[in-house]
Amino acid sequence: MYRYRKSMGIDQSRKRNYYVNEKIQRLQSFGFTQSSIAEMTGVSRATLHNIASRKYLTSDWRLFEQLNDIQYMKAFETVQDGHYVPAYPTVRRMQALSRIGWTNGAILEELRAEGLEIYQVKTWYRLTNHILIENHSAMERVYDRLSLSPGPSNRARLAAQSKGWASPLSWDNILDPFERPKGLLNATQ
Repeated sequence: MYRYRKSMGIDQSRKRNYYVNEKIQRLQSFGFTQSSIAEMTGVSRATLHNIASRKYLTSDWRLFEQLNDIQYMKAFETVQDGHYVPAYPTVRRMQALSRIGWTNGAILEELRAEGLEIYQVKTWYRLTNHILIENHSAMERVYDRLSLSPGPSNRARLAAQSKGWASPLSWDNILDPFERPKGLLNATQ
């Protein structure tokens, strides 16, 4: 197997866990748990824990490749009702809708129409790194509906523009935590 990989030009070396651990920590800063990272990469939770606790100094090069090729949709598709998912897609969606002129109040009314009992949008999605999957799904539906047309508020549009928030068309994959919006110099998440 070694000769085959060498003939194919595949790097056989082991990666220092500094890089792997850095990638895991960045994913966790977006709200992914070790369990969800393990599920997305196919690596056991015990292995991720040992890397994070610096028990392992190096890891197989395939782990680094798996962390780079994560399918983020898995983190949101396999979650059952009543469980939490990372909140960053909801934050990005709220910012994108503001960028095209939708106010928090208008978005709140749309979310209530989806059946959510939310009283303040700001406390709903900004105070935590995780939200219920039901809230994530409702925001996804509202975003899909509202992102197709400009909102009524020029004030919201200008405020979002001054903060450097990206519009819906700036995102290729809003679920990818490492993606940066296209066409903006100072875009935030």
